[in-house]
Amino acid sequence: MSLFNPCIYIYTTKALIISVHVDNIRMYAASHTLIYDFRKELSKLFTIISEDPDALYLSMHIEHAQGTIKIY
Repeated sequence: MSLFNPCIYIYTTKALIISVHVDNIRMYAASHTLIYDFRKELSKLFTIISEDPDALYLSMHIEHAQGTIKIY
């Protein structure tokens, strides 16, 4: 868990950062493989519903394009 935000979990050994807010979860990692492997393990315990990465998150529309992030 982050010392600055109790909703941020940092797995330094796996280079994985997880942001959790109620039922909204975002995962950040150096590779898609790390996220895929973690999601696979997590799905053994919970039902996971995936949405488009550009979907709403905490009532914000987040768009990723060409190395930039736009929040509406």
